[in-house]
Amino acid sequence: MVLIDKRLLVDECLEIIHQIHKAAPPERIKEQDIEYIQKLNTYVQLMKKDLSELDKIYKQLGTELENIKKSGSI
Repeated sequence: MVLIDKRLLVDECLEIIHQIHKAAPPERIKEQDIEYIQKLNTYVQLMKKDLSELDKIYKQLGTELENIKKSGSI
């Protein structure tokens, strides 16, 4: 059985979310402070997930990013 570092997996999820936002940014512009607070809240929410659920989220985010890349948004 491979040990998975939960924090590393959360960081990877956040990085994918960041890439998705860069590829398809929200219509309204957010101020930097609000963005930091949202990242922190996302981090806390992801850390509360168990590893199997977190792995599922990671795979879903990866698929979403690949779909965005294929559509030519990146």
